[in-house]
Amino acid sequence: MLLVVPQVTLCTGAPQRESVHPAPPLLPSQATTIRIPVSPTVRHIITKSRSSSTAITSISSDNYTHSSLTNGTTYYYKVAAVNSGGTGSLTSEVNAKPADPALRLSIGRKFTCAVLDNASVKCWGYNAQGQLGQGSTSDLGDAGSEMGDNLPAIDLGSGRTTTAISAGDNHNCALLDNASVKCWGYNTQGQLGQGNTTELGSASSQMGDNLPAIDLGSGRTALAISAGVYHTCALLDNASVKCWGYNNKGQLGQGSTSNLGDAGSEMGDNLTAIDLGSGRTALAISAGSTHTCALLDNSAFKCWGQNDKGQLGQGDATSLGDGSGEMGDNLTAIDL
Repeated sequence: MLLVVPQVTLCTGAPQRESVHPAPPLLPSQATTIRIPVSPTVRHIITKSRSSSTAITSISSDNYTHSSLTNGTTYYYKVAAVNSGGTGSLTSEVNAKPADPALRLSIGRKFTCAVLDNASVKCWGYNAQGQLGQGSTSDLGDAGSEMGDNLPAIDLGSGRTTTAISAGDNHNCALLDNASVKCWGYNTQGQLGQGNTTELGSASSQMGDNLPAIDLGSGRTALAISAGVYHTCALLDNASVKCWGYNNKGQLGQGSTSNLGDAGSEMGDNLTAIDLGSGRTALAISAGSTHTCALLDNSAFKCWGQNDKGQLGQGDATSLGDGSGEMGDNLTAIDL
């Protein structure tokens, strides 16, 4: 599963602060950046084809041939892509340069997580709710001999690796190599998406194969994830967005203030994708403290949730998404 990421960084002021290796300098004709998995141990940021003037907006499969990569070297890969007009497929060459060993970094309230060059995840810091994913509540990194080889990678299941990590206030979510999502840690508001409020990761036998992947709906997988303070959002493979967890300010975008994911029958097909407007889809999602923002396929931004400081960009302080008739076409795109 491959993720298209435009040349825009969407940040809502969530507790996590992520550092991503920047893409190589773009040529004037290169308008799109694509992040794809290329080998079991190396992730790449690659630019659109230099042999086509059509911007690549989605990738359906890759056909790379190099299985061993060295940092600092540029390789070329062929990918099957759907062009921006949606009129068919093309085969394009794209260049790829390996990223730094710490491929992705996400910071929660008092803990830190990193996706490593072998696609494993390590977290350290505060662990009262099991947010470090070690099956315990012991802090790590605050005493000698707890880091380096002594810090275990998180067990996300047999044969599973990680493509992205997002840390919330006291919970964590990982996007796995099979495009599923697993979350662990604090769960008082259903932010782990398990249909309950049971904390996970704080006791033995709660991680690995025992940690269920989140039910995103029939046949649905994830392209990206973002963890807010007490809510979590996923950009799905059909370019829709689903959010679950705390909803006191409408941050789940459902036109209500009811939490979702904290009770049975609220996830999967029962969790409605957010209405972003007629014919609109999402390219990126970012969850803040109590608001959420999406970058849409027409390059517009829409935000919903708490707005006491004008964080929704509407020129007022009125929360949106917490009442009926506030989402979809009624939610105004931000005037940039």
